[in-house]
Amino acid sequence: MDVIKDKSNKLYHKLKPFGIKNSEETIKKISIEKICIITVVIIIWNILILYYLYNLNDSSCNCIRDWRHNYLNKTAYINIVCSFLPIINNILNYDNIYITIFGLIIIVINAINIYALYTYVGDLNSTNCKCAVEKQPKLNYIFNDRRYVIVIIYILGIINILTDLNIGITMKIKNKEKKFIF
Repeated sequence: MDVIKDKSNKLYHKLKPFGIKNSEETIKKISIEKICIITVVIIIWNILILYYLYNLNDSSCNCIRDWRHNYLNKTAYINIVCSFLPIINNILNYDNIYITIFGLIIIVINAINIYALYTYVGDLNSTNCKCAVEKQPKLNYIFNDRRYVIVIIYILGIINILTDLNIGITMKIKNKEKKFIF
């Protein structure tokens, strides 16, 4: 599969201005570097969330603990584990529609995660929870005051992922196979 030799390919036009040669290894190297950077960011972000929630678990803390606290805790662990899957997938070069569907499910789970995080942190601030506001002011500042920036980054990330997906569906129409790429 020589992706870049096909001049009608979208990837060819993206890489042409950078002087990228016609090599699959270069494409794989670029994508593995991008995936590793994204994985590190995801891990750090979820560790921050877990640390924030851990400080709310103190027995002296009488702050709100509802479904959002538990959901955020569980999805942070899931995100850390799932952040390694694209690296493994890239190394094994395994392409399957089920991986794409799994990725889309993770996107939906994380959209709920973003909603839960910012409504939960907002409620903690409105009730003036000392465990969140006073004990961890820097994290509280990031999660509460910078939430719109994080949401915009998340939305841009989803747009990037969805535009890079090439979901192909093969259909048999009158005994002929037709492939549609979205």
